[in-house]
Amino acid sequence: MPALLAHLHIPHISLASHSSGTLFALNLLAAHPNLLSPAHPTVTLISPWVHQSHTAVLSLVAASHLPNPLLNHWDAIIKFGLTRVSPALGSSSGALASLTGWFRTPGVEKGRRGDEEERKCREAFGITGEVRKELEKTMFRYVFEENTKGANDEARLCLKSTEGCGWLACEDYPEFVKSTKDTWENRVDANVGAGKLKIRIVLPEEDAMVGEKGKEYFKACWKQEKCGRGIEVECVQIKGTDHDSVTNPENGILESLFSAAKGQ
Repeated sequence: MPALLAHLHIPHISLASHSSGTLFALNLLAAHPNLLSPAHPTVTLISPWVHQSHTAVLSLVAASHLPNPLLNHWDAIIKFGLTRVSPALGSSSGALASLTGWFRTPGVEKGRRGDEEERKCREAFGITGEVRKELEKTMFRYVFEENTKGANDEARLCLKSTEGCGWLACEDYPEFVKSTKDTWENRVDANVGAGKLKIRIVLPEEDAMVGEKGKEYFKACWKQEKCGRGIEVECVQIKGTDHDSVTNPENGILESLFSAAKGQ
């Protein structure tokens, strides 16, 4: 990442991640904090990933016990599920999200959410919800026309189900927060005018990937009192959304990301 940014002549960035991207964002933050804006360092974690040992999501606990050779065909299993069995449960966040989508339980009032999503869809895109669903189905058909073998390694990484699939700096979230606290207190103390690191956590109302237990665990890890004087934490939950739909443009998250990048 530093080499790419240098090649593009981009000195500083704002970090944002969704789902399992949390692992990459936090490792980049740990290894290269200087990539963030000196005045407005910002990291946004959307539907953050939490290991199944802290969530007890049964589908992921079961997936973690699958033989490693079976994971070599994980993308084919998900392709079959998304394009043949239940295309309406398609997910943009990867193979594991698709699996949990098949086992999703009703948490948000479906009728109320459906009406709200229809209204937002018409206002934001000028199309009906049914048209949007058909477009999403078409999108997934084209996605799986490409090579999706990378999803197999993503599953291994998220589950930590095979040897060598560790999370490096964020192997343990509480320890990561403690280390980040020390780093940013030192940075703020040593540099006059240096901005505090802003961690923005965006949670959906319903998250089949981590459940309520996982959401509460992640929030507890990043409580303001654990983050010290060099970090400011904001946590929001977007009503009427799930693990993937929270990123839909009509929910305002993308707009807030651009504002963060501008230092607003």
